[in-house]
Amino acid sequence: MDMKNFFSFRMGMVLFAALLLFGPGAQTVTAADVLVVGVSDDIPPMVFRDRGAELIGYDVDLLNEIGKRINKKIEFKVISWDQKEQELANQSIDVIASQLSITEERKKILRYTQPVMQNFQAIIVAAASPIQNKKDLEGKSVCTLAGAFVIDKIHKLPGQKIQVKTADGNEQCLVKLLAGEVDASVLDGVPGIYYANNNPGAFRILPENFGKDEYAYGMRISDATLAEEFNRALAAIKADGTMQAIRERWLGKK
Repeated sequence: MDMKNFFSFRMGMVLFAALLLFGPGAQTVTAADVLVVGVSDDIPPMVFRDRGAELIGYDVDLLNEIGKRINKKIEFKVISWDQKEQELANQSIDVIASQLSITEERKKILRYTQPVMQNFQAIIVAAASPIQNKKDLEGKSVCTLAGAFVIDKIHKLPGQKIQVKTADGNEQCLVKLLAGEVDASVLDGVPGIYYANNNPGAFRILPENFGKDEYAYGMRISDATLAEEFNRALAAIKADGTMQAIRERWLGKK
């Protein structure tokens, strides 16, 4: 084979390989096709890890379903919860998920989607604790997540002095509680119920709480188009029963 034919042969093989990889029916994924979602990985049943360390949960399933419907690949990035707004501002993530409660203060810096889950701010104590209500927290210490909006609510309890300690995750707060390092934990009710149900005899959730709220997904204020896409997808997912199926998978039937 002469050099001319050799190079023609090589070029033909390269073109053949390119067709196999990229066409005519193949699809490539570009940066514009990917949405990076910032999450905590210890928020069961919203986002947590299975025994193989894979991220699973309600938000994982719902966000992947949204991705399918808006033709975006969803990539999850585990972040420190108290850095979530900074991660979004730095554009290292596109969406905040996993127990992001809607608050008036956050609306100043975030664009929310429609709500995806009802929640409440639970007071969790050890099973044998004498604490029965908010009033009993006087002079006690509580653990909650760093950056949680409920910290302000705790400090505003009238006439009460409560020491607030923070942790990076729900499990860290509950470990502190069982170790006697704090007297109570104030955490989101959705994961709180999950932990209580899966650790019978370890925790109690008090009838009183620090108020109800709703989970949603958060984006940059400038991402109005993306929020609209999410909301259209959420409406369709709710209408066709997919959201209910995801809910029952992770929270059971009600």
